[in-house]
Amino acid sequence: MCSISLDTALFYVMAEALVRNELLCYIKNNFDSTAKTFLNNTVIGFYTMDEISVAKTLFFELAKVAKVDGMPRLNNRKGDNKCMADVEDIMQLFEMYDSRLIDLPLFVAAVKRLSPVDPSAVDVVHAHIRYLFIYFYRNRGV
Repeated sequence: MCSISLDTALFYVMAEALVRNELLCYIKNNFDSTAKTFLNNTVIGFYTMDEISVAKTLFFELAKVAKVDGMPRLNNRKGDNKCMADVEDIMQLFEMYDSRLIDLPLFVAAVKRLSPVDPSAVDVVHAHIRYLFIYFYRNRGV
């Protein structure tokens, strides 16, 4: 049996960057085990536009501080599709970290603000309808 002293455990926690952001914590903990479309729709259905925007800005700032090569630039999205575009930007950065095997900070959350993975707990139908509306609106002349 492995035994770690409290001092050693505290050292490891203090040595790792802890970043409190519920949305990024949720994505990080479900990124490898959940379909990206489902993950995107869950985030859009559960978190507010402000929470998505703050998480995106924070994540891109952390990547800038970590000096990640080839990092996409932070786009300030506008319009009806802002939430979806912001979530896709966040996912693109997660995919870049994952493909390059770059260590992420440890994202932590207040448990009461984590989205459950259960699709019945979020308004996934609303997110799909909003996506379809925007898609058909933009492609109506095609």
